[in-house]
Amino acid sequence: MSSIVAHLGEEPVISGETGICNVFYTHCNLKCRFCQNHQISQPGKNTPFVQSRSLETVLEEIEHFLSQGITHVGFVSPGHFIPQT
Repeated sequence: MSSIVAHLGEEPVISGETGICNVFYTHCNLKCRFCQNHQISQPGKNTPFVQSRSLETVLEEIEHFLSQGITHVGFVSPGHFIPQT
């Protein structure tokens, strides 16, 4: 994972009035030409440092945003659903 953040820029039908807690994954294998998350999705010299997180830590971070009134959680990057070839 690259980051877990509160995001207010999604379409209201997705994020509701309070925003969404987005979990951004790294190293997507799709390599879309116009990827809006290329800074975190493609490995290389510009890829930010990614800390290992335990499941417990991830859940705590998500719960932190949910406790602030955010009601939705989004998982960003289709790469983790596409088999590697």
